[in-house]
Formats: sequence, structure tokens, C-alpha cells
Amino acid sequence: MRGLLLGILLISLTACNAEHPGSDSPVNNNRLLEDSGALLLTVKRGKPTDSLKLSIANISSEELDSLLSTDEERITFWLNVYNAFFQDLAKRNVINPETSFKEPFIVIGGDTLSLDDVEHGVLRGQTEYSSSKWKVRQIDPRIHFALNCGASSCPPIAFYEVEKLDKQLEQATVLYIKTSSILNVEEKKVEVSQLFEWFEEDFEDRGGVHEVLSFYLEKDLGEFEIDYTPWDWSLVLNNYQ
Repeated sequence: MRGLLLGILLISLTACNAEHPGSDSPVNNNRLLEDSGALLLTVKRGKPTDSLKLSIANISSEELDSLLSTDEERITFWLNVYNAFFQDLAKRNVINPETSFKEPFIVIGGDTLSLDDVEHGVLRGQTEYSSSKWKVRQIDPRIHFALNCGASSCPPIAFYEVEKLDKQLEQATVLYIKTSSILNVEEKKVEVSQLFEWFEEDFEDRGGVHEVLSFYLEKDLGEFEIDYTPWDWSLVLNNYQ
């Protein structure tokens, strides 16, 4: 009997691992986080998203607070939601950079949010947005290298997981800065993405733009002049890692 029970246990563990191939982290049972990743994957595959959107829409504000109680959970969820909803919107409509980000179409917690509400109110904690009631406690400027607004200048889309979030954001930051920056040592100039100009204040807690660039480009750029590369709004969809 003991041998039979052991065999059943081993079979169960094998099945569980097969369901989550390659995962060295515990399975996250937070349904909101699971829904956000599933929604992004469904959009990528071009499958119907109605049931997942309904699941997210039906959650209460109180349950949203309960399930997304840490910054890591909030960042993971909202990054996946932002990227999924933009890709879904872009595939069904013509995107206008001046209006599309302000249009409320993300239903959740009794509210209907825009992409700007998610980016600025939640992930950047800007209090003029009503969505700031779900804001992160500490702004992580690395989100700017994870949000994809469909522009050619945007970073690629990744599927964020709460257990791996810090590592994933760091990888996204390194990749984006190193591939979008041009260092001119002779003239003491560095060309970088316009993201750094737009969101300069978000980098202040990490020493400012010069300090952040010095760290990731592995060179003291304290005396370097920074030039900002104009943002290329050309639409590029399905830019997944």
C-alpha cells in the first residue's frame, strides 16, 4: 500500500511539473496574475479574448486590492494587461497616438480605464488619475523598458511573472538601453531614447538619468552630454521577445 501511494504521489508531481515546463519557481495561484498572462498569450495567438476580459472585468475593487497587495504583483499584472489590451486594440482598430491612449476600454474593479490610466495612474503613481488608488508604492523606472505602445521605438513584449519580475525587468532594461544608445567617447556625447527625457523624474530615486546610463552602459557618463533620439511612432505589432 505504501508503495502504491508513493507511486501515485510521483505521478502527480510529474504531471504538475509537465504543466509548467521549465519553471523553477513555485506555481502562482493568484487568478488575476494568471489571467493577465493568459490574456497576453491569447492575444499573441490571435484567439478570442472575451472570457478572459470578462473574468478581469468582474473582479471587485476590494478583491483587486487583496490579490494585488504587493508592488511586484501590481507591476506584473498591469504590465501584462497594458501590453495585451494595446495589442488587441491595435489589431482591431486604427491607432491614433494622440487619442488611443486616453480612451477608456479596460474594464476592471468597477472602473473603465485607459492605457494612460494604467501607465501613469497605477505604474507611475500620478495622483491626478483616478486609477492611482491602485498605484504602486514605489515607482520602478524599469517599467518604461517593458511597456509596449506599438511604436517602432518601443521595447519588445515579454510575459511577466511575479516570481521572476525583478530579473525580467533588469533583462529588459539592459537590452533596451544597450541596443538603443549610441556612445561617442571622443565628443563626450551619448544618444539615448526619448523615454529618458519624457520620464526623467522617474529615474531620480536611482541617481538620475546620467547615473542610470553610467550603470547600464558601464562607463562614467557624468560629464557626457545627453542627446535624445526622437521617438519613432511607426506601428509595429507582435513585437514579442
